[in-house]
Amino acid sequence: MLKSAKNAIVLTGQALNLEAGLDDLEVRQTTQQSNDTISSVPLSLRREQAAPTPSYMTIAELFKRGLIKNVITTTIEGLHQRSGIPQQNVFEVFGNCFTEFCLSCKATYRRDYDVTSPLSQSLYLPVPPPSHNSDEKETPVPPPLDGHLTGRTCTAAAKGKSGECGGRLRDMIVHNGDNLTSAFAKALEASQQSDLFICIGDSLSISPICELPVVAKQKRAKLVIINTSPTPLDPVADCTLHLHSMNLAMKLLMNKMDVEIPSFTLRKQVFVGNDFEELVEADRQYFDEQNRYRWTVFVQSPPNTQSSLQSFIESVDFTFPPNSFKQTTITLKHPPFQVTRVGHTPFDVRVDLHVVANSTRNTIHLNHKLALVKGGSAFIANIDLTGLIE
Repeated sequence: MLKSAKNAIVLTGQALNLEAGLDDLEVRQTTQQSNDTISSVPLSLRREQAAPTPSYMTIAELFKRGLIKNVITTTIEGLHQRSGIPQQNVFEVFGNCFTEFCLSCKATYRRDYDVTSPLSQSLYLPVPPPSHNSDEKETPVPPPLDGHLTGRTCTAAAKGKSGECGGRLRDMIVHNGDNLTSAFAKALEASQQSDLFICIGDSLSISPICELPVVAKQKRAKLVIINTSPTPLDPVADCTLHLHSMNLAMKLLMNKMDVEIPSFTLRKQVFVGNDFEELVEADRQYFDEQNRYRWTVFVQSPPNTQSSLQSFIESVDFTFPPNSFKQTTITLKHPPFQVTRVGHTPFDVRVDLHVVANSTRNTIHLNHKLALVKGGSAFIANIDLTGLIE
């Protein structure tokens, strides 16, 4: 059916997110049937840390080959776009958790953190440098945001006057009782024009999303349902497949078509180094012959990039030589990932990055030679996380 179809579309649901490390919850059903917002539903993995699975990559490959035209999805993490499908071909009927817009000038902002989650924002947005005392407390999480307002304001140029717009920013998520967005209208139109409608990993039990396959069927489209369990629309489907894993289902499909599923390559970069300054008499509370230098060792995003380290780093350990300091290992769970000390001799600092992708964790070991020279020293480390998501 897929090879003969002229206008095939795919509808994807929460079962794909389960295999991306997000909890096996009917997130959308919960939010549609209660007054809870999406951010109140617990996740085993922060949305920033999820990456496209083989299911997502299968759909992307089918799109690349022209076998499907558009994707309708109830997921909000943007994994279809990350897998390679253009934004204009993905209809996110419940919105995207990384996008917010200005209520005044309508400027749109795409963030690298979940704008609906106070926890994610507390981790990604700037916070005061943490204390490195042994009794250090974690940065408190701010209270949940009311409704759709994210607490930020628009920084776009104001229209007709100088300065910033300053309008309030709002998320683009469809909460309980909200009107559906223009994405649903596009999804409805695509459903009406389709000749093959494929449902992958969706329970088809939430209205009005469950009506899209019915609309397609009424327009004489073939209906295929692939899910972990039976759905209410199974009796009217032309083909059904129930498997415990959507990744397995996609592998079976691609094997039958003799098409290889491309891997999602997940590579990151970190900037590791130290800065340095020589203390002067004004710093007498620190200054002596044994502690003439103040230095800061750090792990940052590479210069001139906007990537966020916390999309893949859960914590950083800085380990100093034995007997160098009272506390030889310092663990930081929040940015900035940096430690400042005074001393007089260079030495090696071990830097352990505790990384995560799709709920799989690993530790990357790096080594930095402390440079007590003007400007300090730094290097860019390439981190390959592909193995964590395969």
